[in-house]
Amino acid sequence: MVKITAMNDKVVIKRPAAATETLGGIILPELAQNQVCSGIVISVTNDFDDDFDEDECGLKAGDLVIFKEYTGSNIDIDNESYTVVDLSDILVKVG
Repeated sequence: MVKITAMNDKVVIKRPAAATETLGGIILPELAQNQVCSGIVISVTNDFDDDFDEDECGLKAGDLVIFKEYTGSNIDIDNESYTVVDLSDILVKVG
């Protein structure tokens, strides 16, 4: 696996795959599958401004987070899909 490092004020997130069928067993077409707005943090920036305390960020690799629905850029590296979002677009850290 390639080491991925977030730059500027970004966070790299690995999203789980979208559900392809409902709990009742109905198979969902691709357009009906909801994009998941949560994932596991892979990398957090360490390029903080002088007025930003790194400890205030509170995120580290392995954390489960929820982020804004229509945000970020999707990238593929080594056949793996990741989403890169702004640190300010992280809404909640779970756990």
